[in-house]
Amino acid sequence: MLQFIRERSKGVFAWIVIVLIIIPFALWGIDQFRNGDKIEVAAKVNGEPVLAADVARAFDNVKRQYQENLGEMYASLVQEDKLRTQVMDDLIQRTAIDQDMKHEGFAINDQLLAQAIQSQKMFQDKGVFSVSRYEEVLRNNNYSKERFEASQRQFMMRNQLESLITSGEIIGQTELNALAALESQERDIGYLRVDYRPYLASAHVDEAQVNSYYEQNKDRFKAPEQVAVEYIHLSAADLMKSIKVTDDQVLAYYKEHLDKVQLPEKRNVRHILIMAAKDADAKVDAAAKAKIEGLVDQISKGADFADLAKKNSEDPGSATRGGELGFFQRGDMVPEFEQAAFALKNVGDLSPIVRTSYGYHVLQLVAVEPAKTPAFEQVRDIMTSELKTDLAMKAYTTQLETLKTLTFEQDDSLAPAAKKLDLPVQTSQLMTKETGEGVFAEKSVIDAAFSNKVLKDKLNSAVVETQAGEAVVMHLKDYIPEHDKSLAEVHEDIVQQLKKQAAVAQAKAQADALLSDVKKPAADPAMLVKTGITWQSSEWLGRSADKVLPEVLAAAFKAPKPKDTTPVWVEKQLSTGDTVLIRVAGVRTDDAKVKQIADELKQAAMQVFSDATVEALGNAVKDKAKVEILVK
Repeated sequence: MLQFIRERSKGVFAWIVIVLIIIPFALWGIDQFRNGDKIEVAAKVNGEPVLAADVARAFDNVKRQYQENLGEMYASLVQEDKLRTQVMDDLIQRTAIDQDMKHEGFAINDQLLAQAIQSQKMFQDKGVFSVSRYEEVLRNNNYSKERFEASQRQFMMRNQLESLITSGEIIGQTELNALAALESQERDIGYLRVDYRPYLASAHVDEAQVNSYYEQNKDRFKAPEQVAVEYIHLSAADLMKSIKVTDDQVLAYYKEHLDKVQLPEKRNVRHILIMAAKDADAKVDAAAKAKIEGLVDQISKGADFADLAKKNSEDPGSATRGGELGFFQRGDMVPEFEQAAFALKNVGDLSPIVRTSYGYHVLQLVAVEPAKTPAFEQVRDIMTSELKTDLAMKAYTTQLETLKTLTFEQDDSLAPAAKKLDLPVQTSQLMTKETGEGVFAEKSVIDAAFSNKVLKDKLNSAVVETQAGEAVVMHLKDYIPEHDKSLAEVHEDIVQQLKKQAAVAQAKAQADALLSDVKKPAADPAMLVKTGITWQSSEWLGRSADKVLPEVLAAAFKAPKPKDTTPVWVEKQLSTGDTVLIRVAGVRTDDAKVKQIADELKQAAMQVFSDATVEALGNAVKDKAKVEILVK
């Protein structure tokens, strides 16, 4: 295996971007397996089992991470069958690597293992390792000591492997410094810009040029296919305009749908925050926790909560108000804080210490505003609108089914459906696939309008629902296929294009003439400024500067370095048509920036190298292993 690493390590960091999802060998949080260490084998690697409980536990953790990161998009973006297969594959690969490491002599002795476990905060009581706490945590998560310690030993051996992989020199310091120097380099840049637009007035174009350009570029002058359709537009919003409801109907609806208007319970609490980020080091975290515990002790002995909050709370928004936050409802605060706030029963009650991503809090209940239902008169208008919307959607759903049935059964005309539903048959303007307006701007509608069913078969389109409560069905009215535009249609466009070309050429000729002038000793570019010619005075700029156009900046950094005190001039024609003469008067680098960037490049190189090598190693040993999949 070590020989494999040595062979693969050569040239791995070659600016290859590797996307690698590392699935953690998770330890906590799965409900499917609650029977201690019951062995249920999902796969075998060279005869060694991969437990179904481990697969399920890892899958649960990865799934939860994706759900937290993707939120509501999880269901549409993640295929759980593929994710489960990926988890299984990862554990098989890890098992194969573990076996190969054992064969190569990797080992973690009992002393190192004990030190690692005893240093984990979850097993400590007041900063000291607790055997009872250790056993309790393992028991609560259905882990025996043997299984947990075996998994920790494997984890530490993998860390040994990664350390071995990255212990060598990935890329030489000389190369890193050279790359960093290029990245951090600044150049003294100024430029003359010759605008082509002043030359437009004098540009002359004759008919022979126009005719020639047209003949040579006919493919550029295509008129896209166009279609006009007859259509029926069914809309719940339109239906709602004709719906009338009585007070009795609205009152009955109000009584049936109190949940729509009920105001949730709200709470007002004071809190004291001692900040400590989730990733704060142990000393910072311990100091914050000790401070909040001291404040809680003072409050329990009679100290005024508001006074302590003013003097000690690190929440700038509420400290000056004695920690008071004002009324809020569920969903307004982070979950841990909200749970503590709504668990308080009586005004003045104090919460336990709460840990959030901001730090440590203690809460005191100030007031409770119970959930309440507004009187009918207060929400009459809202409930009237809600009732009309519900009735309109019901009518829409019924009419939509009728529309689909009639336009399908009598698919050569929209008239029967329009008559049955008492809806007008309207006619659209001619439109292309890119220029539809209103409902015809929807891609699904455009696709249906240009479908073979409408254009070739001349039948009704399918009914297209553009959004909830809106649908359209179409029939062909007129069709114009793609065709060449006539010269008359594009004559003026061609004239303007040729004039621009002539003006751009004149601007470049002017820039060419200026280039010899600015290169003369003691030449002052500012003296060449006149109508259409501007000078952007010199400024030290880095590669990512946003004060000049990217095209100008790129050309300036491609230019040769100045020799001695003689500036370098380069010419660049911009995509706008203007021509610029760029002066590079000096080049410099900042040693401090070079070192910082070199360090960053080194870390990035090591990470990419490590990921790539571990992945390659894992694939190699897995391919050699005998793998049996027992549970799909």
